[in-house]
Amino acid sequence: MDADLSGARPALAIREFVAARRGTFDTHDRGRLPGPEAGTAPKGGNPMARFSNDSGDLHRFALDCLHAADHPSCSHPYTALPCDTCGAEAWEVAVEHHTGSKATDFRGVVYGLCTRCRETAVLFAFSGPHRRPVLTEYLVCPCGTATVSAGMCEREAGAHGTPGGKNAGVLVAKCSACACNAVVVWTD
Repeated sequence: MDADLSGARPALAIREFVAARRGTFDTHDRGRLPGPEAGTAPKGGNPMARFSNDSGDLHRFALDCLHAADHPSCSHPYTALPCDTCGAEAWEVAVEHHTGSKATDFRGVVYGLCTRCRETAVLFAFSGPHRRPVLTEYLVCPCGTATVSAGMCEREAGAHGTPGGKNAGVLVAKCSACACNAVVVWTD
């Protein structure tokens, strides 16, 4: 049961979306992000405050965040997160922290609202029926833009990576207006 967001302002639309979806998400992701997920702690504020001045390639930014060069025996697969419906890579994003969320052990849901077709998606989730929402952050770049592209990169341990042997990861975003990169959530 999705809310009709076709005529809503972006900030209002994502808030209504999260309210309509609260408690109805599937704890599995969209089939693109294997393994357990984790990330930032609910310390308040806006996660886009973690924007860097780096405006380079989002994949390279994710690799730099994971210090991939320091782990040459590991693989670091990257997955862009386009809309499953229309293929656009422009999202409005809300990060809903759940009970038990810590600095390197995110519990919650990262919701996305496609800015082209207005389809909603769970971009990333790790929670359970015993957890409750405690904080929702809406991603807005310091330049004032709420639209980002997103991707996920994980470190797979072992020689050339061992599937299922993930020991670190990051969900990253790039502002559609100023091209600054940001960490959305860290995974562990």
